[in-house]
Amino acid sequence: MVRKGNASLFENHPFITTLHLWDKRKRKYRSLIQLMFTLRKQRYDLVVNLQRFASSGMLTWAMKSKNKRGFTKNPMAFVYSQSFDHRIGEKGETDFQHEIERNHAMIEQWVGPKAAQPRLYPAQVNASAKLDTLFASAERQSLIVMAPASVWFTKMYAEEKWVELVEAFKDHKVALIGAPSDGDLVERIIKASTHTDIHNLAGKLSLLESAQLMKEAKMSYVNDSAPLHLASSVDAPVTAIFCSTIPEFGFGPVGENSCIVQSPKELACRPCGLHGRRSCPQGHFQCALSIRTEDLTEGVK
Repeated sequence: MVRKGNASLFENHPFITTLHLWDKRKRKYRSLIQLMFTLRKQRYDLVVNLQRFASSGMLTWAMKSKNKRGFTKNPMAFVYSQSFDHRIGEKGETDFQHEIERNHAMIEQWVGPKAAQPRLYPAQVNASAKLDTLFASAERQSLIVMAPASVWFTKMYAEEKWVELVEAFKDHKVALIGAPSDGDLVERIIKASTHTDIHNLAGKLSLLESAQLMKEAKMSYVNDSAPLHLASSVDAPVTAIFCSTIPEFGFGPVGENSCIVQSPKELACRPCGLHGRRSCPQGHFQCALSIRTEDLTEGVK
């Protein structure tokens, strides 16, 4: 079960037979109740709830199953047959758990102790076909992909710093990706740059096509945001930029060729929140502005 808008991630997925959608934008609670009735008609051997919010707990409560698992932080955890801890790591902690490990604990008894890497299947929808209309296969291998946007301002690398990063790759073809709503940001970055081989793909690719593009590219640059996890799902080479949030929270990249870059400054105000903020509470935004472009380009060079 996923939120409406994310369904395309699982198109032709080889291991999913039925996908239930919750429309949170239109008639949110009516849609939730309808989904509860739909799910209640089924009898499941196992229900696993990875969310920590009451709405998902209500859905779990409505479902017929003797084996319901979820996190103790969910307000509806009392309906679970077994609950699991979910502890977010703290700054400076070295033995923190990644989110995939926290989730994996619920099914460890059947599949062993090692958490599997997240995986999506863009090949199932022939995602490369759309990419072929944009760049030749050989061009994609030397391509630099950037996903500059984020829902949260303080999670997003500063706009002027993205321009600096674009300028650092004048000898590469650069593609900027994102949702249709990110188009204005991408256009501003392009106009502020003197790069002559840069492409605005915001809103022009599906989620799986974006994942495939990152998989084939030389390197992708992302915030602590959705494109980071798309990259992990296809084991794409990726550099994740952490501004106000920290890797210790457990949401960093897990691909074999991935790295994290963050401010070299020891900032007492960082992290300022788990999910980011609409603006910098201190007004200086040094967690982003102090990140050096040369630290970001080092992995490629």
